[in-house]
Formats: sequence, C-alpha cells, structure tokens
Amino acid sequence: MLRPIADVYKDITVCANWKNHITWGSDYHMSGVFFDETAYDYNATTIDYMTNVTTFARTSLGAGNDLVVFNPGRVVPAECSSSNSKVTENYNPEGPPRSMASLNFIKQLVGAYEIRNEETIQAAQMAVVGALLTEKRIEKKKVEDKKDAKKPNPRLQSYNKSRRTSFKMPNYFIAVLMGQEANNEATMRLKREEKVVKEQQISKEIATTKQKLTELEKRKLAVIQDEQQVIKVYNRRIKIAKHKLAIQIAPDRKNWREWDDAELVRRFENGDVDYDMVNKVEFTTALTNAYSTCKPELQKISQSKLQEIAKAVTKFNSSMENIEGEMG
Repeated sequence: MLRPIADVYKDITVCANWKNHITWGSDYHMSGVFFDETAYDYNATTIDYMTNVTTFARTSLGAGNDLVVFNPGRVVPAECSSSNSKVTENYNPEGPPRSMASLNFIKQLVGAYEIRNEETIQAAQMAVVGALLTEKRIEKKKVEDKKDAKKPNPRLQSYNKSRRTSFKMPNYFIAVLMGQEANNEATMRLKREEKVVKEQQISKEIATTKQKLTELEKRKLAVIQDEQQVIKVYNRRIKIAKHKLAIQIAPDRKNWREWDDAELVRRFENGDVDYDMVNKVEFTTALTNAYSTCKPELQKISQSKLQEIAKAVTKFNSSMENIEGEMG
C-alpha cells in the first residue's frame, strides 16, 4: 500500500530544504531523491502516482539535484520505464554491486540517507544530517576511481576524523520511504483506519442482511395474508353452495298445503314435516288455524313447539342475512 502522495510531497519538500545545507564547505550537496519500497505492480494508477512524484521532486530539488530513483524491491516489468524515472530492482547499501550498477550514477554518488516520515522541524532534520556526518553514524561505500563508478565496492568503510579534512565529500542521495510509514504512531494510525473501514463494512453488511430479512418477513406475511384471503373466499363459496344445495334437495314444502288441518297437525307433532322457512308466514298461519280447528287436546301448540319454531325462524333469518351480506 503506497503512502498518500501528499505525505511523500512533504518529505520531498524537506529534502529540497536540505539541498543548501553545507557541511565541510561546498563539497556536500544532494544529487536527487531515492524512493524506497515503491510499487512493483506497475499499472495505470501506480504509473500516474510515480509520474506525479517525479515531477514534484524534480521541480522542488532544481537542476543538478533532480535525479529520481525508485526501488520496488523486486524485478519490475518493462512498462515501469513509463514513470520517466530510473528504477533499481533491489537497492541495498550492503548488497550486491549490481543493484546500483544499472543506475549509472556519477562516481561521487556513494551513499543514502533515509527519511521515515519524521515530524520534526527543518532545523532538527538538518542537525540529524550533520550528526550522521560528524559522528560516523552512517557507513558509506567508497568509489575509488572512474572504473568503479558503475560498480561500487561492496566493502563498507567508515571515514574517521583524521581523513575528513583531506577527503573530498561526495554527493549523496536523500532517500524517502514511500511504501510504508515506519514509526509506530503512523503504523497504529493505519491499523486504526483499517479497523474503522472493516467495522463500517461489517455494519453495512449487517444492515443489508437485516433489510433482506425484513423484506423476506414482509413477503412471508403477504403470502400468509393471501392464503387466508383465498381460504376465506373459498369457505364463503362453499357455504353458499351448501345453502343452495340444501334448498335444492329439501323436501317439497308445498305438500303441507294439500293436507287437511288434522293431517297437518298430526304430521307436525310427529316431526314428519319441516317448518317451511321459505313460506314461513303462510305456513305459520296455516298451522295455527289447523290447531284451532282440530280436537280440543290439540287446539293449542305446545310451548316447546313454539320455542322451536321461534329458534328456527331466528336461525334462518340470521343465516340468510349473513349469506346475503357475503354475496354483496
């Protein structure tokens, strides 16, 4: 993961401010910027990234100090040349000479300083450079002559104080760590940011899952309601059909008109005739008249029979009202 390009620009700006920092006269100055841990997967995005970095570095450092080198740490495809900067496969001050040989540096270029995204002020940064030079905190490859310019000696040598006045200081790279932020604070910040992104992603997935479950519940409820509505409709149709069928298969209710009063009373008392619900008014009148004209012991309809008739009439009326309501 490449660092935000704005952070890289900040380091380049620091390097640009160092180019005029003088140690032991005018022999010390920068020759360019070495970017460590750069991208090795060169695509449209990374090439654009590298091109912007190169342009900013060369503009900031100025002529004579604008050599830019990228170190992806591994072999890169030929397309990497489109970044318009030099690329070394595996730069390492203690590694094999071939790493730097392909860069064709001038012979004075023999060392590198590394910036690890430090947040100190410019004056403090310059003091660090001076300390590295004067207190032997950095070791450098020494280039003996022009013949070795393309193949630096891998032996490491320290320049002691006794040789400083007689040894002409070469040019040096200022290196910027591009690929990662090395300090703990930056690393922890990156982890926190990744954690936040992951939590947001999980929350989004949970919300999406809940929404899907809600939609499924709604669909399930709709199906149940549809089923209930279908059952209700069919039950109503069955009820109406049963009622129609009952009317069709019921005994002929006109027979009672053919009987005399005594026959009507006798059959009604024995349960041989149903109460005519269709012609209830006419049937009730005929039945009452029949009782009044028959034998004295049958002149009055028993109380129980009257209650049965009343219940039957009430039930029939209620049934007809419900059916008429359902049929609209």
